[in-house]
This record gives sequence, structure tokens and C-alpha cells, in this order.
Amino acid sequence: MFSAWRDMGCGMNVLKLFLIFIVSISFVAAIEADTEIAHAAPKVFFDCGRCDFDFIRTEIAFVNFVRNRQDACIHIMLTDQRLANGGKKNTLTFIGLRHFLSKNDTISYTIRRDDTWDDERRKMVKYLKIGLVSYLARTPVAEDLSIQYTGSDTVIIKEDKWDNWVFRTQFGGLIRSEDSKRFVNLDGRIREDRITEDWKIRLSQYIDYHEELYKIDGETVRGISRRSDFDGMVVRSLTDHWSAGLMSEAASSSYSNTDFSFSLSAAVEYNIFPYSESTRREFRLFYTLGTEYIRYIEPTIYDKMEETLQTELLGVRMEIKQPWGRIDFSAEGSHYFHDLTKNRLRLVSSVNLNLIRGLSFGIRGEVSRIHDQLSLPKGDSTDEEILLEVKEMQTQYSSWLRLGIEYTFGSIYNNVVNPRF
Repeated sequence: MFSAWRDMGCGMNVLKLFLIFIVSISFVAAIEADTEIAHAAPKVFFDCGRCDFDFIRTEIAFVNFVRNRQDACIHIMLTDQRLANGGKKNTLTFIGLRHFLSKNDTISYTIRRDDTWDDERRKMVKYLKIGLVSYLARTPVAEDLSIQYTGSDTVIIKEDKWDNWVFRTQFGGLIRSEDSKRFVNLDGRIREDRITEDWKIRLSQYIDYHEELYKIDGETVRGISRRSDFDGMVVRSLTDHWSAGLMSEAASSSYSNTDFSFSLSAAVEYNIFPYSESTRREFRLFYTLGTEYIRYIEPTIYDKMEETLQTELLGVRMEIKQPWGRIDFSAEGSHYFHDLTKNRLRLVSSVNLNLIRGLSFGIRGEVSRIHDQLSLPKGDSTDEEILLEVKEMQTQYSSWLRLGIEYTFGSIYNNVVNPRF
């Protein structure tokens, strides 16, 4: 009897081993199938500097995100343009690489000013998915895709009662205080825009109050500066390369020794590339000619309390956004007609390059040659005015420079999201 139980036990063990073997085979097959699908999923490099990438990776789990463009078969670039209503027009450019070479696509969508951060990132995920469909359709992942339309059968276009006008107001302040110092900054802005294909009208009003107070050895040092201005611009679209406009400004600034100033300028601009390509590249030349009236708070170093001046400005701006990086460059020179030695030259440039896999380099800087400070007040500035920067100081140049280099290496994949700690 013991022998029978032993034989039965052996039989049960053999059966258990057989079942474990079958389950293991199925489990391994399932893993291999999932792994096959995972390897078949396209490798995507998403070029976006200020996106919630954790959210994107969580919502789009059917592609392999990689850290370097060189490892990808799809390169997606995000660019944006500001709209008249304060929103943005986002453009997703899909660039096919490797086996998707020359398969490119572009999708644009609108972010409204009142959209929340969550609304914006969900719209981005939505249009990323739409753009990826045509690529996924050529992979085994297509077997698990489904497409559903949730809109109405017809689209009704309503008349715009605001005639494309958008109004924005903004008021704010910052107060910071300690035993020996206090900082107060109050500002407000009102802006009105009307932008159509043919016209661009922009009006803005701005006020600012800035105060700093320090207690040093029982003495109180206070610095106060005030500024207000009104800007207006009207631009007419002439062709896909030309535009012309008028600009005006009325302002006052205690920092610049200006009690009141008013300027009116005519301008013309030519873009070598069509304006429709401005999200990827632009090369603009612009010229302005204007008149400016200034009334000063204190007599200037040229013994002027008021004067009328004629000005001229010539400038150029180039911006290129490509898979290998981004280049921005602008230069402008201006002068007063009554004395050509009273002039200013300003250069601003930034370069961000993807040099090789994992290695990127960035540099940004600005330099100005300044020979047109006609509003400088006569007499010496106090130590308090210099330290608190409440008055403009005489200088012949200003500059700043920032650069950085970044190198990453290791796993090419960038899919995992772990928000702990």
C-alpha cells in the first residue's frame, strides 16, 4: 500500500512538473510576444523644452521614447507662435528617420489663453497620438490600435461679436520685508490686440512702481523709481514677404530722467522666407524712420530740458529651428540725425546645437555699444542712486554671456516614469 501511495505521489509530482512546464512555456511565449511588440514599436525622440514629459510618456505607452535623435526613427519637434488672444498656435513637426526616412508630417493646433496647464498637456498628447497613427500603421502595433470620432456631424461657424479684438489686463505686486530692508514692486498692464491675416493692431499701457529701503547704521536709505508708457502698433500685411506699419510710444521714466516723451515711426519689413514658414525659419530685414519729442525731469548733460529728435533704425533677425538645433541672431543699429555720433549698436544671439549623440552645446549673449544717452541728468549721482540703480548711469557698452554643455549616456530608452520622492 505504501508502494502504491509512493507511485501515486510520483505520478502527481510528474503531473505538477508537466503543468509547471506548460505554464512556463505559455508565460515565456507571452513575454516574447510582448517583447516582440515592444521592439517593433517605433523609437521616438521628442524635441520639446518645456513639456510635461512624464505625463506624455504615461499617456503614450505604445512607442519607445529615446534620449537621442540618432537612435530614433521618428523625430518630433514642437514650435509655437503667440496669438492675438493671448493663446498659442503649437506646431508638431514629424520627421521620419531610418525606415521612415522622407515620411514627414506637420500638425498645428491652438492653445487658448484660458486653457489650464492640464488642458494644454492633454491637447498635446491628443495631437501627438494623431500624428503617430500613420507611422504606427506600418508596424505590428497597428493590430492594437483603434480610432474613434467623438465630434458632431456638422461644424457651425459663429460670427465673432468682438471682431477679433482681445483685451487683457494684469495687475500685480511683490512686497518683501526684513528688519533692515524692504522691497516693493507694483505694476499693471492693459493690452488690446486685433490680429487678422491682413492687419495686426497692438496697443498696450504699462505702469510700474519700484521702491527699495535699507537701514544701515541707524540711517535709512530709500530708492524709488517710476515708469509708465503707452505703445501702439499698426501693421499691414502686403505680401507673403513684405509688411509695413506705424508705431508710436508715449512714456515717462524717473530712471531715464524723462518727464514725458512721444515718438511716431514708420516701418517696413521684408522676410526672405515666406511668413508661413516662420515656425521653422525666418530671416527678416526691417527699417524704421521716426520723430521723438522728449521733456526731461532735470537738465541733461547737454543742458537740455526738452528737444525734438529724428531717428533711424535698421535691423535684421534670423531664426532657424531644425532637428540639429536652433539658432537665433538679431542685430540693430540706430542713430539721431542731428549728430550721427549719437548712435547705438545691439547684437543678440543664441545657439543650441545637438553635436553628437548625447552631447549638446548652448550659448546665448548680448552686447551693445552705447553712444546715445541724451537723457542723462547733469551733475553727479549719489552713492545711493548708483547702488539702488534708480538712475541711468553713463556707459559706452553693456554685455552678458551665458554658455553650457551637456552630455548624457547610458540606456537609449526614455519610457519609464517613477514619481516617488
